[in-house]
Amino acid sequence: MFDPPKIPGMIEPVEQQLLSGLAAEPFVAENGVIVEFGTFFGRSTACLVNGALAWWSPERAPAVYAYDSFACSNSSAGFAKHVAAFAQQAGVAHVVRVEGDRIDFRPVYDHFVGSAEATGVLKTATTDLSRARRPDAPIALMHIDAPKFYAELRYILVRFFPALMPGARIVFQDFFYQWSASLVAGAQLLAERGIVSFERSAASSLVSRVLRAPGLEEIAELDLAMVDASVPDLIDRSVAAMKAIAIDRPVQFLPRLYLAKMQYLWDQQRFAAAEATLLQMLAENNNALNPAVFTDFRELLRNGFSIRRLYELDHADRAAAR
Repeated sequence: MFDPPKIPGMIEPVEQQLLSGLAAEPFVAENGVIVEFGTFFGRSTACLVNGALAWWSPERAPAVYAYDSFACSNSSAGFAKHVAAFAQQAGVAHVVRVEGDRIDFRPVYDHFVGSAEATGVLKTATTDLSRARRPDAPIALMHIDAPKFYAELRYILVRFFPALMPGARIVFQDFFYQWSASLVAGAQLLAERGIVSFERSAASSLVSRVLRAPGLEEIAELDLAMVDASVPDLIDRSVAAMKAIAIDRPVQFLPRLYLAKMQYLWDQQRFAAAEATLLQMLAENNNALNPAVFTDFRELLRNGFSIRRLYELDHADRAAAR
């Protein structure tokens, strides 16, 4: 068993408990495997493995399949500063590999959770989402952290969603996040088309239940719908949907959906609509900002309301292929 708080990461204790609890459920043991996209140093992976160990045995195939590129640009402007800070905090900075203008932090992940790989309960792939391939097994639990944009989520939709078992859970990590506008919109479309239902949240994570597995034709139709969809309208409908379920610390996390909408509108140069969204958010929160929300707003300001440049910096290979 792992001690997830000792592994540097960004998911809160309530999210750690959520992942371990879901992974331990009999439904997962009886119906399929667990897949995770975006592991960083392995905190969330450790939680999933801890839960799976409640039912996994060595004669079984791996229970948890993890996918991450484990790489970023060696630039102070991108994700590298977080890699350096967390590695330094954990005393594993010497394990991080710098290869030219790229940073490889897979050795840090292996340092923390490699023993699970050795026992067979965990199988990890170093890959971009564009190249990820699903395991040859039904999927009973999915943790989605890596994509922050719909353009990246679509790889998961096409390659992994058809293997989902009805009744499986999908945890959208960073759903309540100021950069996740198109991801929020995509999840809302999945709900409106009866593919998933929203259940509850834990910090920035949204828990949904799979009602049915979509086929490739339906996924293609959903993808086409996203082309013509109004992302701001979908976010508005998502806000209404979130108000109907149990939300963890709504004063802190619900406003992030408004921030995501505002960020999207600003990026589209719809400045008046972005300002109207800010005023709407303030009006719904007694004309005040929760301190954590104010910090998020400042991050938007620092980055000019768009992190696409930083994202492409950290995913140079994919950006070059476009």
